[in-house]
Amino acid sequence: IQHCYPSFILCTQNKVTIVTKGSALLTSHNTKVQRILTRILRKRNVDICYDTEAKDVTLFGDKKPEHELEKRKSSKSMDVATAIRLKSLILTPQSKNQSPILFHECLWCTSAAAPSWLSTNTPFDTTNDGFVKVSDTYESVNFKNVFAAGDCCHIVQHPRPKAGVFAVR
Repeated sequence: IQHCYPSFILCTQNKVTIVTKGSALLTSHNTKVQRILTRILRKRNVDICYDTEAKDVTLFGDKKPEHELEKRKSSKSMDVATAIRLKSLILTPQSKNQSPILFHECLWCTSAAAPSWLSTNTPFDTTNDGFVKVSDTYESVNFKNVFAAGDCCHIVQHPRPKAGVFAVR
């Protein structure tokens, strides 16, 4: 693996990497909070790949035959069976980072998104992002007795970030 991807460093310990399509973490927070989080992550040896958007996952072993991995095996690297189970993120062409991001386990977190049919196939007023506009009673702003709640709505009088903690209130 090291021979195919010289910039990739194999390690035998657990490693955490955060991949974000944004240019910063916690963009809804002030810059001081962002700096504190970045400092803590750096101190804990967490890598952050900014401006990098993942669109899919593939098995890393599919691209390299087993005998090629066998030749590169060394006492300090992973064994062939472990290397073959590695997966790789498939990145969008717009991603700043184009080096392979290999991993064993992935926790995939996404932003909230409204179903497209809410803005295209219903008469409800929606935001530019497709969220149904509601009053603070969760009633549609343009249809009385129609209510929306959770991840599909936007409270006009009290705009909040699209996060689960607000969606369940």
